[in-house]
Amino acid sequence: MKFLSNLGCMQGRLSPMVNNKIQSFPNIYWQDEFIYAKNLGLKFIEWTLDYKKIFSNPIFIKKKIKLIKNISKKYFVEIIFFKGDFFF
Repeated sequence: MKFLSNLGCMQGRLSPMVNNKIQSFPNIYWQDEFIYAKNLGLKFIEWTLDYKKIFSNPIFIKKKIKLIKNISKKYFVEIIFFKGDFFF
């Protein structure tokens, strides 16, 4: 089943809901999602951006970008897309 090796998920789907929303950046659990994704055989994560806290998202914090890259490489889970519903 080759197509299974190309599956991923949207960030927040592998973590507890935030304020009863599944469409929200998991501030507390974002690092754990890479572990969960790897354990499920997922290869990709679609990174979520929240409007109200966009600049506190680790992807916009210079010191966190290296951490994100290292975690991504360690668990072989790539970030392939950034999701920000508020842009539309």
